[in-house]
Amino acid sequence: QRFINPTPFSINMGIEYLRHMGRFYAARGWVREPWAMDIPFQAIAVEVPTVLRPADLAALVTVAEKDAFHRTLVGLLAEVGLKKGELVALRFADIELEGPVPQVAIRHSGKLQKKSRRLVLPAGLAAAIGRYIERRQAEGSFNYLEPLVPLTGRHVNNIVAALCREAGIRRANPQILRDTAAAIALSA
Repeated sequence: QRFINPTPFSINMGIEYLRHMGRFYAARGWVREPWAMDIPFQAIAVEVPTVLRPADLAALVTVAEKDAFHRTLVGLLAEVGLKKGELVALRFADIELEGPVPQVAIRHSGKLQKKSRRLVLPAGLAAAIGRYIERRQAEGSFNYLEPLVPLTGRHVNNIVAALCREAGIRRANPQILRDTAAAIALSA
């Protein structure tokens, strides 16, 4: 079904394969010259990522301020620029509020190595995370190895959509919030 209308990216992958195969055949002496070098690549339209306007982001943050958990969720996506998967994988132990600069540690583990990076938390977001941690500690069984956001990715999508509705802005998703954080960082 997907081969009926291939995308330009898929076509270019096939062209690249044919060019490599032509160079391989020429290197082996099976053909005189690489025969696939004249096939042109397809033009790929690049789309500019969708971002929230500053007024829309401010409205979203204002609505999220009503609850420390929602403020934490929106702040980590829209101000720090975490991916949805990184947000869901965060543990309380990854948040470092003490010290001169509040930070969050993002840990990646692959087959061969483990990596991590640290991102600075804005002051307002650090305060909201502190309130959220205090609330969770007051509720009882608090463990630093628990997930910071005990949700699935779908729940995160639904919460962001509900907050957008409440703020009266167009619907956004975690990727739009991440792109907004990147646009803000680039404009600074």
